[in-house]
Parts: sequence; C-alpha cells; structure tokens
Amino acid sequence: MDIFTLLEFNEIVSKVKDLTKTELGGEYASLISPFESEEEATYALNLVSEAESILTRFGALPLAPSHKLAPLLEEARRGNILTPHDFYLISADAMNIVKINYYLKDKLDNAPLLKAMLKREKDLAVLANEINKVITPNLLVKDNASHELARIRKNIALSEDRLNKAAQGLISKYGNFLAENLITKRDGHFVIPVKTAYKNKVDGIIYDISNSGQTIFVEPSEIAALNSTLISYQNDEIIEVNRILRALTLETLKYEDEIINNNILLAELDLIFAKATYGQSINGFVPVFQQTKGLQFKKARHPLIDKNLVVANTFNLKDDKFIIVISGPNAGGKTVALKTMGLLV
Repeated sequence: MDIFTLLEFNEIVSKVKDLTKTELGGEYASLISPFESEEEATYALNLVSEAESILTRFGALPLAPSHKLAPLLEEARRGNILTPHDFYLISADAMNIVKINYYLKDKLDNAPLLKAMLKREKDLAVLANEINKVITPNLLVKDNASHELARIRKNIALSEDRLNKAAQGLISKYGNFLAENLITKRDGHFVIPVKTAYKNKVDGIIYDISNSGQTIFVEPSEIAALNSTLISYQNDEIIEVNRILRALTLETLKYEDEIINNNILLAELDLIFAKATYGQSINGFVPVFQQTKGLQFKKARHPLIDKNLVVANTFNLKDDKFIIVISGPNAGGKTVALKTMGLLV
C-alpha cells in the first residue's frame, strides 16, 4: 500500500476534483501531489488563500463548465473539420474567461497573485463573434452564413412545399390503395404507403417494405422529378455547409495558442477555487511555514472524519525533538492522530 492511500490523501484529492467545473481542471486535480519546495507550496497556498477570501466576501465564482479544447484543435490541424458543437465549446470558453475576468476585476485589490494570473487572458472576442455569425444556439449553420447557403435553403423550402402539395394530391388519387393517408420519407425520398395487394396500381419506385410485408413505400413517378430536384439541393447544402465550416476551422486555428492559453487559465482558476471551497467546507486554515526545524499544529483534524466523532490533536515538535510517542487504548484515536500528522506534513 502506498503512502497516499494509507493517509487517505487520494480521497481528499477526489473531493477537491468533485468541486471542479472544467474538464481540464478535473484532470489537474487528479495530479495533485505534495510540493517539492517551500516556494511552490507558499505560492499555491497564497493563491488558495486569496480565492478563499473572495469566496467569503462575494460568493462562488460564476464559472461555467468548460471542456478540454486541445484535442479538438489537434484534430483540426490534421485536416478534420470542426463541428458546430466544437465551435460552440470554443466560443463558450472565450465567453467564460471574459465573464470571470469581469466578475473578478474589482475584487482583486488584496489578491495580487490572482490579478497577475488573469493578465494572462487572451482576447478572443473577434473569434467568438465570427463563430456566432455562423453557428446558431441550436448548433446549426445559419442560413445567412453565406449568400449561397441562403439561396440553397430557399430552394429547398420551395421544393419541399411543391412536393408536399403534389404528394397530397396523390393521396387523393390513390386513396383506395393506401394503407394510410399519409406522406413519409424513405432514404430521403417522399413516399406513400401502398397496400402490397395494390402495388401494381401505383407506378413508381419501391423504397421500403413494412415488417409485416403488407405495406410498401412507393415514390410515385409523378413526383420523382421533384424528389430528385430536392435531393440535389440538399446535396448542395451539405457541400456548402462543409465549405463554411472548413473556412471557419481554418480561421479558428489562427487563434490556437490563445484558445489553449485561456482553456488552461480557466482550469487553473477552477482548481484554485475548488481547493478554497473544499478548505471552507472543512473549516481549514492556510498553514504558516516556520524557518526553524520542528512543527506545531493546534487542534488539527483529519478532514475526512466528522469532528464530532474524534477530538482535535495538538502537536508541538521543536527543533531538538525528533520523535513523538502516541499511546492509548484501542479505538482511542492513535491511527487518526498519525494520519492527521502525515497529511499535514
């Protein structure tokens, strides 16, 4: 059993991770480990202390969930086209960091380290605006993303209207031979449900048959040309949408470094405030490092154990004392005391 498991350090890390809101912040939380130097520890603890002060005075950070963006951009660099959902994630991340910076800008007078961190933000307003010109909130490409797309979609709407009207007329014409008086689609073609017994009564192409075999789905010859025209327009739409998304992908890649920078910055802030939130939940304190040998803990508690179930422990080891002896009956708290000291050290 490794020392982290023995001290239940990993369980504490897991609780901090549960408080993160960003995918990358959660990954960073999983990597938490003891610091290698006092300088690193002091810097990290001071950041958490600043965050805790902000939480106490102003409440939770308005951080929205954020996804890891580096893999998306890596795929784009390989020649893949970003999807509307990908663009939404990138735009949302850009707005997320702007929102956080705006929220914190007048709250950092006593938080110099956080203030310095936020100066790393890169302005992605231009890119976010370009994305929002193209992608709808429903993750579709807007009609006005290009003049050509607007023209194609207008033709699609007109073709669908003509097809519906023509198909309605066929329902009246072939009503006695239909399983149901409705129009449906099979393989992109408008079809009508014809009773199998009357399949020779309707001239056209069969695109499907029901599970029972009692119904066939026929594209009547009267609307075949209209169907072909519609499908042609729909293929044109796919080509134009892909062209638009490819162009936007190439534009987005120009901001790759800035996107990743902000994504990382959000994750770092997320983890700092997750640590501060967890610290508040256990009534924790930021320790003070002393320059002499030894250690002193006053009323220390193991963070995973209910404070009502065990007493707090006070340890005071001066520079000339290197050994501590803990004695007492079974279930008297010796193991908890040792784990508490191990965690704090």
